Amino acid sequence: MFQLWAELTGAPLHLLSAPAVPDPQPDWWVQARDNWEEFYGSDRLDLLEAEMEAMVPELEKLTGRSFDRAAFTRYLERINEQEAIMDEATSVVAEAPRLPIRISEQIPNVMIPQWHRGSDWALSHSRAFLEEVKGRVARDEAVCENERIRMMWIGAGLWFDTGFYTRFEESHGAVFAWSMYLPFAGDGYIRALNDRPMRSLAARVSAINEQLHQPPWVNSWMVEQARRFRIDVALMLVPEHDRFGGYGSFFARNALEAAGVRVIEVHSDMVDQRDWDGDAITARVSEVLDEVAARKSVPAD
Repeated sequence: MFQLWAELTGAPLHLLSAPAVPDPQPDWWVQARDNWEEFYGSDRLDLLEAEMEAMVPELEKLTGRSFDRAAFTRYLERINEQEAIMDEATSVVAEAPRLPIRISEQIPNVMIPQWHRGSDWALSHSRAFLEEVKGRVARDEAVCENERIRMMWIGAGLWFDTGFYTRFEESHGAVFAWSMYLPFAGDGYIRALNDRPMRSLAARVSAINEQLHQPPWVNSWMVEQARRFRIDVALMLVPEHDRFGGYGSFFARNALEAAGVRVIEVHSDMVDQRDWDGDAITARVSEVLDEVAARKSVPAD
């Protein structure tokens, strides 16, 4: 596909490798921030760092500008600073007694700055987002006054119907407390520079898709996040037309169910609503929420 784009546009093609980790450890979010050299493996990082370095002279020729390594280092430091802010916001949301901000608010306030990461605007917006979330918790504000059930949305956002994420608040006191976008900012992006900025960038991108989609990476992270956010029910988007996005879905489902989380598979597409039956899915989710609510209302022995 990329070769065809290059041929059609006349743009030079540079491919970056993503060789598999031979012995992936499930607790990647603990090890990858600082211990990335040992965790991802020197051979893999050697390859990817060399491929990135090979792009430097090509980009210098294309842009007519020299690569400023000191500025590059500062830029990566600012990215780590931004992701640390989002990491703190994740903790605030996870530890709040009641959900202070819906995932439909979280997603744009995280992802738009993410695509501008390291810029003055992105850092400023991230700080403002954190202070807003902290303020809501301090004022005891909640998106649902009668919160009783917590849900997580696994997969890409349901872009054509983000209102779906509020659909069960009034009827069941059920809130969508988690999506991948906020917590992945810290776990997926923070990488210590360790005096090797280009190599730290290689460490960040070398396994980013495996961590989001492949076992044992994805299932262990989902279980850890479900426990952290006190999740009762998980809705798992299984894309009908995006095989890569669904590769690890069933491993994550089994791991979550083993951890006591009810899982509802939603076979649909994140951007194509032609096969989306909102009423039918609402009915399916409502039935499960009724069961969960009944179970939670039974006094413990």
